Amino acid sequence: MPAAWKAFCLRCVWWQWGKEMDAHPFKSPLFPLSNYFTIVFLCLVLVGMWFNSDTRGGLIAGAAFCVIVTIFYHVLGIGKRQAAQQSERDIDAAEK
Repeated sequence: MPAAWKAFCLRCVWWQWGKEMDAHPFKSPLFPLSNYFTIVFLCLVLVGMWFNSDTRGGLIAGAAFCVIVTIFYHVLGIGKRQAAQQSERDIDAAEK
């Protein structure tokens, strides 16, 4: 996917998000900067875990677990099944 298209999609999502957040009753302080700071901090924690030999095993095991869960999600078609069930509910609701 070209970088310009990614930037366009991100801008559209950001704009829609901003419209929804203006009316939201529970606003986070420094939104969205606090979200970015948190993501950067958590990434730095992961880097620190990689350099510490005592926590490297847990980091690798956690990454392996995430990969296994993702594989099972796609192999078993869980997302497709939930979407099909939702569309069936929508059709039933429209018929009533």
